[in-house]
Amino acid sequence: MRVAPPILAALERYFGRPYPFEKLDLIAVPEFWAGAMENPGAITYRDQFLLVDPKTASIFHRRALIEITAHEMAHMWFGDLVTMAWWDDIWLNESFASWMGDKISQETFPETNTAVRSAAGTQRAMVTDGRPSTHAIRQPVKASDNLQQIFDALAYEKGEAVLGMLEAWLGPDVFRAGVRDYLHAHEWGNATASDLWGALSRAAGKDVGRVMSTFLDQAGLPLVSAELLGGGKAVRLTQRRFAKAGTTAPPTLWQIPATLKYTDGGAFQTRTVLLTERAQEFKLDVANPPVIAFHPDAGERGYYRWRVARPLLTTMADQASRRMDPRERVGFVGNLSGLLDAGELRGADYLRLLGVFASDPDPDVVSAAVEALARVRTALVTPDLRTAFATYLQRTLGRALERIGPAAQPGEPASTAALRETLVLWLGTWGEDPRVKAYVKELTSAYLADPSRVDPTLAGGVLAVAAANGDRALLDELRTRVPAAKDPIERNRLLYALGHFRDPVLVREALGYVLDPAVRPTEMAAIPLNLSLDPAVADVVSRWMMEHHDDVAARMPDSIRPFMTGFALRGTCTEAAIAAAQSFYTDPRHAVAGTDRELAKNTDAVRDCIALRAREGASVAGYLRTVDPR
Repeated sequence: MRVAPPILAALERYFGRPYPFEKLDLIAVPEFWAGAMENPGAITYRDQFLLVDPKTASIFHRRALIEITAHEMAHMWFGDLVTMAWWDDIWLNESFASWMGDKISQETFPETNTAVRSAAGTQRAMVTDGRPSTHAIRQPVKASDNLQQIFDALAYEKGEAVLGMLEAWLGPDVFRAGVRDYLHAHEWGNATASDLWGALSRAAGKDVGRVMSTFLDQAGLPLVSAELLGGGKAVRLTQRRFAKAGTTAPPTLWQIPATLKYTDGGAFQTRTVLLTERAQEFKLDVANPPVIAFHPDAGERGYYRWRVARPLLTTMADQASRRMDPRERVGFVGNLSGLLDAGELRGADYLRLLGVFASDPDPDVVSAAVEALARVRTALVTPDLRTAFATYLQRTLGRALERIGPAAQPGEPASTAALRETLVLWLGTWGEDPRVKAYVKELTSAYLADPSRVDPTLAGGVLAVAAANGDRALLDELRTRVPAAKDPIERNRLLYALGHFRDPVLVREALGYVLDPAVRPTEMAAIPLNLSLDPAVADVVSRWMMEHHDDVAARMPDSIRPFMTGFALRGTCTEAAIAAAQSFYTDPRHAVAGTDRELAKNTDAVRDCIALRAREGASVAGYLRTVDPR
């Protein structure tokens, strides 16, 4: 056990007290719907997350083992030693375990790079939080029949981000002192958010509850606008609730801890302020104005979108690799997506700026840019733009792959290996890159002959690209190998590949395999989930899932069934898709407790896509058609 002991020791050091139970078992469960569960003294895992063979596991599987273990072990203190008083404070368990898990993963296994990668999770939470169907982190729970739906991105990633913002405001030592006081006061009992805020307030000498209630009890997130005054001697900050272009949001007001980063040519300075009003001015310590570089969220620790004047935004992007750390650059990419949604950035400019970050020297920043391109692919790349988009990808992501090389190098960072798999997947599918396709064909033959001949981190992407360009023979080969797979990671890799076929006939056959007894109920989602991410076949997935609803639903508990609405809508971008899903999933025969909530979330996502296509489709089309293929 290389992973568990150092994590446990690090947690004991942080909390200043020993592990609270007499034993700690880590148990693999073959048919387990959750990723893991923090039973006191006995953590249960879905088998693929615990039974990790170093010889066959990818970087992604090794990361998952570390990060899930850190998350669940953190629960031994936050969740088990001290438990929330009621389900409305479930975030106390999950947000803290997420925040603590990432912190401890970075400390004990720096190769996970969670200090940077967690910024991408914050950005994903902000996407959810910017939609009409969002809700406050802390919400009333009056019945037990839809508890599964409160375990969402807001309870995990948003809560983690808010706690990270709080730690940055109070300081790590003060924050830890408050946490220790909270655990001591409530050990072997129940507690509420107010109890935690009280302990932190005593440690900090500040009214933590007043600030945090604005993030905990209000839905949505702030958009902070920053305007430099007098050459940078001061800055005016204004806040409003973030809203999508063409929509209005309630006049919500937050108390926002914000750390500003700036320089007049010398060393960077920071100033932490508390924005409590609609608009406030703050002085900056500038000896030789003007300020030549400025960032309204130093370290990417705040939970807010931000905007600056367009010339400054362009300068920030062009100088990002010199003026920002990798976490700030990951956050910058996500913030560009927010500005696009808010109508503050045109689609053509968005693509140009993503191209800048696709050439970033840090692999996690490039990965963030690729993740942003998934939105472009679904909303803005219509069939007539496929060739032009492929050219854009070859010019941007192709160069990124050239920089890191197509094969693993001894001693390279884990994030580089992870990025390579992502680039091969994108270039071999949407990029239609002939060199990558030829490389994948060679590696696929090697893998099918002997899986150990292909780098485990690259293998998943290789098989997925092969499937996207594959025929019935490959489909049959993959299906044959699933029941014969020697370990859960290999099964996962094969099912992932089956979720990447693009021929409509083969797509339906791959979906049909979901109902084969060889596929465990807990593995079913892998195929439709990945197929539905491809807008070219999303409609096929949607129709199949509704046609076979009863058979699929019979293989899962009612608590999971609401998530089936995602397979009917993910990857689609039309009102017709919404109408079909609404008609089907509002029928009592197909709905259970929680279906309405998940349907609303997924409908919001499709409406975002429709609005973005209408607003920015022409801009993106114009830009893509001018990309030089050389």
